[in-house]
Amino acid sequence: MKRVTLTTSSRSVPVLPLRSALVAIALQLVAVTSAMAGPGNLGNPGIAPPQSHFRGRTYSEWSAAWFQWVMSMPFTQHPLFDSPGVDCSEGQTGNVWFISGRLGGTIAVNRSCTIPAGTALFLNITSNGPVDNTGCDPTGTFVQPTTFSIDQLRTFADSNLDSFIDSRGQCEIDGVSLQHLAGLDPPYRVQSSVFSYTIPAFDNLLVLINGPCYDNPPAADLTAEAVADGVYVMIDPLPVGHHEIRFGNPSGVPLGSVYHITVTGRGH
Repeated sequence: MKRVTLTTSSRSVPVLPLRSALVAIALQLVAVTSAMAGPGNLGNPGIAPPQSHFRGRTYSEWSAAWFQWVMSMPFTQHPLFDSPGVDCSEGQTGNVWFISGRLGGTIAVNRSCTIPAGTALFLNITSNGPVDNTGCDPTGTFVQPTTFSIDQLRTFADSNLDSFIDSRGQCEIDGVSLQHLAGLDPPYRVQSSVFSYTIPAFDNLLVLINGPCYDNPPAADLTAEAVADGVYVMIDPLPVGHHEIRFGNPSGVPLGSVYHITVTGRGH
């Protein structure tokens, strides 16, 4: 396996030799439940407490769902690669949508996104994953999985996130800064539940993570037991109208990634 850094920028993916196939997807925040600041949400109004169950799932489970969403789309038609003609609605279902920075680097993003009223946003601020046993042989020709245990995969995810989390734990919503996101182990940092995922047959992210052996693999719907580690926020549904979410520290620019959110329809 390889360690691959897919951070939040372009499609350029540095590959460093290591024994695990890791994607360090440095991304940004997510959605919420509470409407008022208080001890549970650590003084962050409109953000679900990290220990809460939001719409039936924990932060760990929403983290797994975020990676399943990311891996389900080809990189040639992916909202986190800013593919032409693709917007934030790509692959989104239900009343929680996923957002983040750009995969593949540290370039800031400036995106416009229209969402239905009543939709929460799960923002991945920074993360490492999916960490799993997928891999190619040394030539990149054949699928050659590894056999690490779940505990070992979790250790890889944890140590790799430690290596680049730095000052990325920042977020501001409509000019209000969120608290308790910075540092090596903030309360909004969680490890995902164990999850499987599905990839498209061609141009899937495993081609970038592991190599060309995953371009039209034997099983296009390949799934794997995977884990991830990251810093996330769940943002409660925003009122109808225009909003601005800033986050991260791309290329050393505090709050340098921006979503211009337009909420349409009737709120509930």
